[in-house]
Amino acid sequence: MVRETTVNDIINIKGFILPEIEKEITATGGSSAHDELINYCKESDVTYTLLADKIPVCVFGVMNIDGKGLVWFFTSTEVYKYPIAFYKACRDFLKEILKNYSKLFGQVSQDFKKSINFFKRLGFTIAKEIQRKNELGYELELGGK
Repeated sequence: MVRETTVNDIINIKGFILPEIEKEITATGGSSAHDELINYCKESDVTYTLLADKIPVCVFGVMNIDGKGLVWFFTSTEVYKYPIAFYKACRDFLKEILKNYSKLFGQVSQDFKKSINFFKRLGFTIAKEIQRKNELGYELELGGK
């Protein structure tokens, strides 16, 4: 089930965020994944939570950056138990969100292979290599006008 994100979702996912996501956040200068999740939710146009067995397994959303949508995902360790539901929810979300933006994009560390493959599986392509605060990364894009 997917629904709009609540404060409880953020509290409940806090202890279960994937270690790779925590590494990704600190590599780009964030203090913690939990703090960044709160900031992303505040700055986003929409945020949703994927629930499995009433447990938040992923919080995701999109921010408007100059007419393009910056897509972000905070996944928990529980997400691997529900891969089909996860991909379906994300595909449905992206299909709906793409109507509101000229293009969607995401930024990922080159070391975070699971995220890169996840974005590719959802139809994103690598647009360019980017320099992030402490590492190299990729910007991946979907759609475009």
